[in-house]
Amino acid sequence: MACMTLETRTRLEGFKAVKVKHPRLDEVDHQVTQAIDEHAGYTHLLVYGPSGVGKSTVIRRIAERFGADDSHPAHVPVVLIEARPSDTGTYVRLDYYRQVLLALKAHVVVKELLVNITTAPTPTRGSRHATEWLDLREAVEHALARLHVQAVIIDEAQHLMQVAAPLKPADQLDWLKSMTNRTNVLHVLVGTYDLCDFRNLHGQAARRGRDLHFPRYHIDSTRRPNGRNSSARYAIS
Repeated sequence: MACMTLETRTRLEGFKAVKVKHPRLDEVDHQVTQAIDEHAGYTHLLVYGPSGVGKSTVIRRIAERFGADDSHPAHVPVVLIEARPSDTGTYVRLDYYRQVLLALKAHVVVKELLVNITTAPTPTRGSRHATEWLDLREAVEHALARLHVQAVIIDEAQHLMQVAAPLKPADQLDWLKSMTNRTNVLHVLVGTYDLCDFRNLHGQAARRGRDLHFPRYHIDSTRRPNGRNSSARYAIS
């Protein structure tokens, strides 16, 4: 960079600033948005694909747009969190509850709830702190309902499948179904192809959810995402 002329450096910076429209990203954006607006009949949507294809980009864009479109100060249409792997190697639902509450903590209704639960000890299933665990769940359900949340988007959702006995992966979907039944909030699970295992657990899991594949583009394909042919070689397989 030090030996570049001003003209060359300007051209390089201009090249770096160029953004190429991603047709498949727009298609996934539209389908997820439609699912959030019209999710009656199912409780979760799986969005899966390879790393680096743009999954996190599209869900951030969706969350920002829903927030911008609903200017009501007491509404949070979409909550975006990330399923983090536990230090014990299994996913703990407590992390979901805390992330949702922290994402909504700026609102008065949640501040009132946090006063009573932020200093509570970490609940463990089957321990004497089970009451605090249930308090967290009820606080989340109350917050989601009061703030008119339409969807909770969980990035890296493949970690939800990491559960310890006696729990099974199917129990995670039953838990999300229960949350949706009580709050009418759609759960959008975004992650790698490991999420496909959720679709194969049993027939009920398949019936209560929808799935959306977000594949890579292939340079040797000329088919547009909507099926029409094009000379532009950017479409997906």
